Amino acid sequence: AETVARRGGIVVLPQDLPIEAVRHTVEFVKSRDLVADTPVILAPEDSVSDAVALIHKRAHGAAVVVADGRPVGLVTEAATAGVDRFARVSDVAVSDFVTAPLHTDPRRVFELLEHAPVDIAVLTGPDGLCVGDAPGLIIIETSTLSPDEKSQARHRADERGAVLLDCPMSGTGQQARSGDIVAYLSGDSSAAKAAATEILLMMCRAVYDVGTFGNGTRMKLIANLLVAVHNAAAAEALVLAKRSGMDLDGVLAAVGDGAGASRMLAVRGPLMISEDFSTATMRVSTFQKDIDLIAAFASDVGSPTPLFSATADLYRMAVEQGRDDEDTACVFGVLESLNPRP
Repeated sequence: AETVARRGGIVVLPQDLPIEAVRHTVEFVKSRDLVADTPVILAPEDSVSDAVALIHKRAHGAAVVVADGRPVGLVTEAATAGVDRFARVSDVAVSDFVTAPLHTDPRRVFELLEHAPVDIAVLTGPDGLCVGDAPGLIIIETSTLSPDEKSQARHRADERGAVLLDCPMSGTGQQARSGDIVAYLSGDSSAAKAAATEILLMMCRAVYDVGTFGNGTRMKLIANLLVAVHNAAAAEALVLAKRSGMDLDGVLAAVGDGAGASRMLAVRGPLMISEDFSTATMRVSTFQKDIDLIAAFASDVGSPTPLFSATADLYRMAVEQGRDDEDTACVFGVLESLNPRP
């Protein structure tokens, strides 16, 4: 890919290749650096035999040893000569080598190499991370984090030649085990999203392309606002039904088949009726993090959230009551404690 990007050439792709795959291939070639070679990367614990098999994959004949994203050594053919093939590359790597920021003028790089023990320079990003050690890699980031944290992660991926997609999942742990979760996929590369969708559909009920990078997190926070409110509403309704002497199983069946139905009533209603919150599909401690993210998100965009704010108090009470490890259905128990019956 780097040779084609630098010198041109004729590339023949199979005629039955999906158009998205063709687009991804073209984007990959065009994204190659026109000066620096993509390095072969090894971890310190990799074996010398791994290095011997890989160092000739690049014209410069070396592999970069990387720890925590930072270059810590170079392995050349000379360094592996006469060495036990099962030794670790950390034992033979040259630690005295030249590093330079990405886009350093080539003349300056040659000056740095003039008296260096190894005539290879490793280019690094602004934070000292090895650049280009993940060319073409597509990362599907499924965590529920703040928009700023997702943007920082994308920046780090960009520096290393990878594509990061923001793709939180909607659903409980139990839903994930049964493949009943939904993915909110966002990113700026249509080819990367197409490739990711094929993988996601193996584990998700549905995948929604929600647009540009960051929209996945925004969608997840919007969805979780509803989850928080609907979960509390289900608990409030069932507490009312219990105190009015209704049969809760009958209430769950009847209400769940009418206009008052909700996914949270269906999923967490049975837990509320049993009042056994020990087997958590979503722990209060974990959801409290989401509560804080939603509140910050709404504040940043100036959106009023009176229902959510009232609901958030119930989850905070759950924490105060020591329910951190219980399922969020325990808001049923929190409501029960607010006005205990004699």
